[in-house]
Amino acid sequence: PPRSTLSSSSAASDVYKRQSLKPFQSKQKINLIWLPEYMHNSTANALLKIFEEPPGDTLFFLVSNNYQKLLKTIISRVQMFKVRRFKDEEMKLYLSKYDDVSVGEVDQAIYLSDGNLNKAVKFLNSSKTDDLDYLKNWIALPQKERNAIKENGFANSPISKSEANEAKEILWRDHISLIRSQRSNEIKQKRISIGDKTLKYDYLVFGEKPETGRSLYISMHGGGGAPPQVNEGQWKNQMRLYKPKEGIYLCPRAPTDTWNLWHQAHIDPLFDRLIENMIIFNEVDPDKVYLMGYSAGGDGVYQLAPRMCDRFAAAAMMAGHPNETSPLGLRNLPFALHMGENDKAYNRNKIAASWGNKLTNLRKEDPKGYEHFVKIHKNKGHWMNLEDSIAVPWMAKYKRNKLPDRIVWKQDDVTHSRSYWVSLVNEQIKPRGLIIASRNGQAIQIHKSDQSTQVDIMLNDEMINFDENVTVRYQDKILFNDKPKRSISEIYRTIKERGDPSLVFSSRLRVKLN
Repeated sequence: PPRSTLSSSSAASDVYKRQSLKPFQSKQKINLIWLPEYMHNSTANALLKIFEEPPGDTLFFLVSNNYQKLLKTIISRVQMFKVRRFKDEEMKLYLSKYDDVSVGEVDQAIYLSDGNLNKAVKFLNSSKTDDLDYLKNWIALPQKERNAIKENGFANSPISKSEANEAKEILWRDHISLIRSQRSNEIKQKRISIGDKTLKYDYLVFGEKPETGRSLYISMHGGGGAPPQVNEGQWKNQMRLYKPKEGIYLCPRAPTDTWNLWHQAHIDPLFDRLIENMIIFNEVDPDKVYLMGYSAGGDGVYQLAPRMCDRFAAAAMMAGHPNETSPLGLRNLPFALHMGENDKAYNRNKIAASWGNKLTNLRKEDPKGYEHFVKIHKNKGHWMNLEDSIAVPWMAKYKRNKLPDRIVWKQDDVTHSRSYWVSLVNEQIKPRGLIIASRNGQAIQIHKSDQSTQVDIMLNDEMINFDENVTVRYQDKILFNDKPKRSISEIYRTIKERGDPSLVFSSRLRVKLN
């Protein structure tokens, strides 16, 4: 219940004693009595005399919410100044300084506080901490005792920008702890196993670690369609080929010895896990991961770069063959091709030149995309005598374009569920499917979706202003026009999907295209 600053029966004597004190800085003494209507009756009567004849250097301010409850003898001895409640627009102007809360949260605080600014501020502060407190309590539980996060109310209620940032940090630290506890052995052994496939690897470290983390170069060996000992030799040889100025130069050994050893379906999840491990255990910068490969490894670059484009900052193909794959998905991934002029087997040289022409034409049509570099090395055959090593510093110039303004997502025969900020549920994933989408401020346009009838748009505070409407269109049709909501469950979901702290989303819009 409300209490006065003078609610005890002995409070009047304290007031009289204080009047004997001299002011320290000002010439006058100020006495503030909060909620005087709740004063003890004996206190109110005892103060009548000093209210009527206060010392000349003393002022009394009685701040009341309900002055009618005061003794009439007190009311007759004071001057009345009525302070009205704050208007909604005045409160909104003041509360707008809290840049970590949404317009909706401000409106709700104003509505619930009924013109009381103090109540509105308390409401915003309490709503800001409750969900995070619940999250921290959930995180504190042992893994086996946690229910699914989406089953908790705190995970699905709207949160502010600052809450989203803090939730991301909490969840990422928890994810690091879990991965470190589960995968320490595979890190020591330099082996990753998923199902019946095992990827072993080795690496060398070059240069000093930047503040943002080390670069990572994944370099795939040649061989394929050969006995295991041949591919073992190719793997060990790959370790000696390239030396970045800075970064981790990592050479994986293909899990199989088939001709297509680097672009079978098991490679993608193995590489996802490899990158996640290197981020967590080796302090790799997720925006500086590069893909390269020679011969059969080059085949892998041709195929993996478009289908895993949102994982890499740049890619370089050496002496490989693309088989059936398309360059469309390289829109946001700088791509280098190196080929010996005389590398005629399987028409590698002609196909590399053809791909160079395709990328040039794509860039003419889309000047902000399809960054590429093509080098046909004169008088060289399949072995380019390390002239192709210029690809390493060329790639190092780039950081991942993680939130591009335009996505060209071309699925391969090996499919993925998300690319950059676009995602699909399983039943909507189709081999060879094509989705083209763009974003400009608060507007998102889906230009083409030739097989999928439902698309998820993932959002975060780097992309949009959550206090304003976002419009999603498919061709000429508006599919969504509202303010998106951030949630802890979406942050958790996108962390668990990739283990990529640089590409985390706090909101998801699911739109139907038909």
